[in-house]
Amino acid sequence: MPDIDGCEIDWQLSVRIAEEISMATKFEISLREALSRETNLERQDIIRLRLAAHSAAAGNIQGAASAIATARLDQTVNPVRQAWLNLAESIVAFYSEQVDVAISEGRRGHAIASIDRNARLLSTLSSAWLSHYYRNLCDVAETISWLTVALEYTEEGFAEANGRLSLVLADGWLEAGRADEAERWYRRSRAVASIMGDAALTGALIYNRAAMHVSNARVDAALGTPTSKPPVRNTNPPD
Repeated sequence: MPDIDGCEIDWQLSVRIAEEISMATKFEISLREALSRETNLERQDIIRLRLAAHSAAAGNIQGAASAIATARLDQTVNPVRQAWLNLAESIVAFYSEQVDVAISEGRRGHAIASIDRNARLLSTLSSAWLSHYYRNLCDVAETISWLTVALEYTEEGFAEANGRLSLVLADGWLEAGRADEAERWYRRSRAVASIMGDAALTGALIYNRAAMHVSNARVDAALGTPTSKPPVRNTNPPD
């Protein structure tokens, strides 16, 4: 089996995941269908901003930025709408390599959302993204802090937040050398991505998992220790 930097690649698994990405459009379609059915103008704006946040996470920065610019023209005062706008801007900034702006907007959005008891999904999603940002900065204390907040707010039905939350936990366990725990959380995140048809989350799973295995292999090589093998894929449903 081919390998990169000592990490074996399961090509059959890669092909299956790639096929999932190619057809993983359910989440975006569901939001667009909800938008077409919605008659309330303020709720339409909120759905558009959820789409913008999702587009940014999927790599469509230009499309997300355009939607944000349009939303900025509307001066309607709606705290939940504003919080979704902050989150969308936060994700765009993160993928535009403006991490300070991403954190600032993410924190602002979370602060606004946490005031409204009906915005728990947004509070959880903002917290999950903030933990993602801080993990990328290797700030363990802030990562754990925002993971704790996300776990406090989350509910079973918050799929888009729980998928991101599970991904951050999986990456953290894998980076710590606990491939067994990482696999459990990767399976949870992938299950959410499959149910939602979330191509952005599926792509992040593939990239992060591969990058972590390569990084761990390089550390093992530098220390002269046996290369850590990825865990055997468990086909059982997530816990």
